[in-house]
Amino acid sequence: VSDGKWLYRVGILKLKKIVDRTGAGDAFGSGFVAGLIRATGNKQPATSKNIEFAIQLASANATSCLQKMGAKNGLLKKKENIFKFGKVKIEKQPLQITN
Repeated sequence: VSDGKWLYRVGILKLKKIVDRTGAGDAFGSGFVAGLIRATGNKQPATSKNIEFAIQLASANATSCLQKMGAKNGLLKKKENIFKFGKVKIEKQPLQITN
């Protein structure tokens, strides 16, 4: 993930068993957007803390999706604990663009 200034490298949450991979990438994307909206109150710009929260929510949503059959059955509900699978490791480094 990048905000144009920083690159956020994201680890993975370990699972004992993956039931179905269908929709996990979409679950990450939708979880990230939901996390940004939740963290910022839909105000711009997002801070590093907001982005890291969104990454945690995205990872939890994708992980939850992997535990159920189908693309929608495992999606997190708004009130669910996003840290029930643990916290994903996030490494933050300056973004370097070369021409």
